[in-house]
Amino acid sequence: MSWYWWVLVWLVVVLAAIGVLGLLGLSLFRKARALITEVTTAADRLGAVSDSLQELAELSSDPAVFTPASQLRQEQILAGRHRQGRRSAGQVAQMSQKPQAGVRSGTSQDQRVR
Repeated sequence: MSWYWWVLVWLVVVLAAIGVLGLLGLSLFRKARALITEVTTAADRLGAVSDSLQELAELSSDPAVFTPASQLRQEQILAGRHRQGRRSAGQVAQMSQKPQAGVRSGTSQDQRVR
């Protein structure tokens, strides 16, 4: 093989390496751009949540540590009753949605399944 074949081989190898590095660089650039977009979005959301938390902190009353135990117990009882009321209302709603045994949904009482 003469020397110009070796130059041609090395030229192809170098051009291929430059092409691969260019594609990898382009991919890295696109990923970095997407990362910056996501970080900006996350920063905006974090700012909104931080503002909301700050407003809630301003609205909140004294910590529970300084509240009398009798008042805390009364609040627990009321919250339990409220949860119990929601549960019983949910159970009533579920019972009213249950189809009757032997009756297809969407059919009248006269059309029973045999």
